[in-house]
Amino acid sequence: TYNTEGKLEKTEWREFTLRYDSSGEIESRRLIKATENGKDVTEKRRKELESGGGGRPSGTGQDQEGMDKQPLDPGVQSDVSPSYRGRISWRNGIKCEVWDFEIKFNDKYRGVGQAWLDADSGEAVSVEYYIDPQFPFVDEMNFRMDYTPDSGGRRLMNRFDMDAVVNMIIMKKNFRVTTNFSDYR
Repeated sequence: TYNTEGKLEKTEWREFTLRYDSSGEIESRRLIKATENGKDVTEKRRKELESGGGGRPSGTGQDQEGMDKQPLDPGVQSDVSPSYRGRISWRNGIKCEVWDFEIKFNDKYRGVGQAWLDADSGEAVSVEYYIDPQFPFVDEMNFRMDYTPDSGGRRLMNRFDMDAVVNMIIMKKNFRVTTNFSDYR
């Protein structure tokens, strides 16, 4: 968490184990360790998660429906409008075609961004987008997902970044969330 001058105020780190069922839904979630500014807060965060808190956004009903759609998911391609303008760029050391896209999350929100696809294989390398319009009290919110091949050759998300600026009356905060994924099975 950053203050309005961009100086780091607080650092949190959490390590989870997630298990998914055959339909892709989270079957179980276990917090392994949590720290705040280097201090162990694992038990405190476990209690917050068990009580339904712990930083999970409280949805506003239908406004939040569909917000978990991913632009490269084959199951949501009817909601994605891609556009290729012939741009080639290097991303994560890979020569890529850069595609612009819009994804319709629901009747209120859409994502607008770019996808970097391996110029040789067409596989995902990276995706960046922002939400339009922004959520109430949010001045800015940007997402980035990076993909890498696993040992079996599947290209999976290995990193997820979210940067946001929240502005609520007298409080303005900048947030950066980085999630690294590992140990796919």
